[in-house]
Amino acid sequence: MPIVDSDSLQELYIHPKKILALYTRCKQRARLVKDATSKKKSICDQIELGFPRLTDCFSSKFTAPFISFCKRYANPFKVKRLGKENLLKLLIKLGFRQDVPLLAENIYQRAEEACILIGDENSTIDYDDFQDRIRSELRILKALQKEIDKVTKKVQDLYQICFPKKRLNSIPGIADISGAVIASTIGDPDRFSSGRSVVGYLGYYPKEEASGLSSKKGLRMTKARPNMAKGSSYLIGDTARLIDPQLGKTYYEQMVVHGNPHTKAVCRVARALIPRILRVMKEDRDYVIRDLKGNPIPKKEGRKIVKEQFFVPEEVRQRLSNRKRMPLKKGGRTKPQYLRGSKAPQIRTDSSRRLVLSLK
Repeated sequence: MPIVDSDSLQELYIHPKKILALYTRCKQRARLVKDATSKKKSICDQIELGFPRLTDCFSSKFTAPFISFCKRYANPFKVKRLGKENLLKLLIKLGFRQDVPLLAENIYQRAEEACILIGDENSTIDYDDFQDRIRSELRILKALQKEIDKVTKKVQDLYQICFPKKRLNSIPGIADISGAVIASTIGDPDRFSSGRSVVGYLGYYPKEEASGLSSKKGLRMTKARPNMAKGSSYLIGDTARLIDPQLGKTYYEQMVVHGNPHTKAVCRVARALIPRILRVMKEDRDYVIRDLKGNPIPKKEGRKIVKEQFFVPEEVRQRLSNRKRMPLKKGGRTKPQYLRGSKAPQIRTDSSRRLVLSLK
């Protein structure tokens, strides 16, 4: 290839030693967080088997009081024998502070329903073994959380070593962890010629399906490139749109003008934010929030502008959240769910063989 077309070849980029260590640590943390999330879901599913709808009573799950309660009282018959008054005292003793009487009432009601559903305590489920299994699962989760804390501290230390000025943290929505993920993924910013090249590198573009002179639009985002950086960019964009008026305008237009759902609108914000991240890294300067006229403003003023000028009405959110994605067919996309039953434009050919738009 160097002999045939050397100009088309691109030099392979290898991260420097410390940045590579930071990148691998970020990947390790992402895997551990994914495992912990999966373990939490598994624990909730197992509790649902022996104590149906118990986890629905708690507004915040896997807090210290929640874990302490599940270690001892994942048995609805035991909760029923305890009684409402003693249950209320127990919840206060475990550390619950908000709406404790309502929480006690809901838990006791769920216990009565579970007792009626199961019938006999010793007929179907061995609750001694069930309770011991829940404790075991919670111990595994606790070990995972400890490892996540250790790796998080390591990521923060390496981020401080590799990027001591932490310029990315000046961007709304970026903290040490998300900044470490983005910075270690990009590495050397000078290897990218433009913001568009970084967008392509991070995979923030839709799939392409083309055949001959036809091409399909509005496809899903490609699964290419690192998911860790794509996920962090999405979360950053979802926060930045609430503070930066320019990004808030982008989000508002995507929702209200173009009719895109929340997820797609945030992805568009993240795509607009990626070139700004590259500029901050290249120029080694802090990010400056500006209004629509380009004047620098503080974060508090930016929040105020977004709230006053680019607030998306709740009815718009509800309408767009109920939309279903158009399924693909051989002849193209079918009519979208939110347009079904309405009068939609159809294309027909008149006698002069020109395309005419008609409403039927």
